[in-house]
Amino acid sequence: MICTNCKILLEEDAHFCKNCGTEVLLLETLTEPYTAKYPLDYREALTLGAQVRAHFFKELEQVVAAEFGENEYRKYFDQFYKSDFYKSFDVRTQQLAEEAYSIHSGPSKQVSQQVDELLERNFFGFIDHFLVLHCEGLHELKIPEAILKYANATKESVNLREMILDYMSFDDEPDKVYTDLITIPPLKVKNAIQSFLFTQSKEKIFFICDQTVFGSCREGFAMTEQALHWKSHFNPAHSVFFDDLGEIKKEAEWISVNGLFFNVNKSMNYKMMKLLKKLKTLYSD
Repeated sequence: MICTNCKILLEEDAHFCKNCGTEVLLLETLTEPYTAKYPLDYREALTLGAQVRAHFFKELEQVVAAEFGENEYRKYFDQFYKSDFYKSFDVRTQQLAEEAYSIHSGPSKQVSQQVDELLERNFFGFIDHFLVLHCEGLHELKIPEAILKYANATKESVNLREMILDYMSFDDEPDKVYTDLITIPPLKVKNAIQSFLFTQSKEKIFFICDQTVFGSCREGFAMTEQALHWKSHFNPAHSVFFDDLGEIKKEAEWISVNGLFFNVNKSMNYKMMKLLKKLKTLYSD
């Protein structure tokens, strides 16, 4: 807090400025200016739909580069206009432009931030829909169709365990995964807890994946209601909590999570990357 009269810094619980006596009702909070991720020129109202579409294609290009490779975008762009998706997309982007203009014209003092949240949420829903339903054959990785139902999910509304299992789609994977902790041998649970599954008190475990050759469960990964825990061969154990997710990045044959090495196989790495990006969005709202 700063005093609007003499500009000195004040304590959070101050009722009066200790320097000049100005009442707290006249104090203002110091805030950083917000920079729009998807800036729109509202003076050109007739072009807002085109502006929204341009931002979408930049986002699609970044997603394709991050998930499939720097030189892959052109074939996805071409597929976009070969598919039926672009017809409904054009209608929806025009609706988004109208919603953005409505926010801009309303009483909100956080227009740019609210518009960014609106566009980002819808853009990533569009991209998942397009990649899952219209891009079969463009990439070798299978994207679970079940993830589409989480396009508008919020942290408060989502069933976290169900979402995580839908994204990971373990039925399509060869690795041994235990999603029912009642049936997992107690020794495996004990080994996992001693080796990498460092949970908090009463933290619910959603699954444990055993990546050891002989089934000891001393290496692998697990997810709980709060975090991803894992240990790869010849590497130390790591944990990253969902509310602390930073950069999730595809590397050559693995992914990095907050700069930490994570590797299972190409398919599971990809699905984990998609899941963690979704969790990052949910926990940053």
